[in-house]
Amino acid sequence: MTEQWDTPDKLAAMRDATEATVPGWRRPALWAVGISAASSEPEWEFPCVNRGAGYLPAVVLGRLVRHSRTTETLPVSAEVLRRAVDDLSPAEACTSVDHPNLVAWRWLLGEIESNPARDLVVVYVDDLDDPVSSEADGELRAAAS
Repeated sequence: MTEQWDTPDKLAAMRDATEATVPGWRRPALWAVGISAASSEPEWEFPCVNRGAGYLPAVVLGRLVRHSRTTETLPVSAEVLRRAVDDLSPAEACTSVDHPNLVAWRWLLGEIESNPARDLVVVYVDDLDDPVSSEADGELRAAAS
């Protein structure tokens, strides 16, 4: 994507247009990209937790991992996360808003490069009343509380 989204209105328009390209898309109640612990412990770290927000990054990544709705935990490769960063980077032209997901995703990519044994996942929670779908989902919900 080469266009620059330099205003909040352009960001909203891009979010709406991208959402329209994903059949059945519904904005998640809670979502985040997480990374496994650097140790052998089954723990997850979520550098940017999105509750009722971050819908443009959610759909940009959702399109790449083939998520549209439901509560689920999906693996994310470093290659897919890099692609999501590339697809979302025109949003940085809008300097009047922060871009915490891009910051977090770049940090996650650095962590994976320095320790490729770590895993990445994206957790989408459609409804907070849905059953927990994975350990990562449970840890995300606890972090969001």
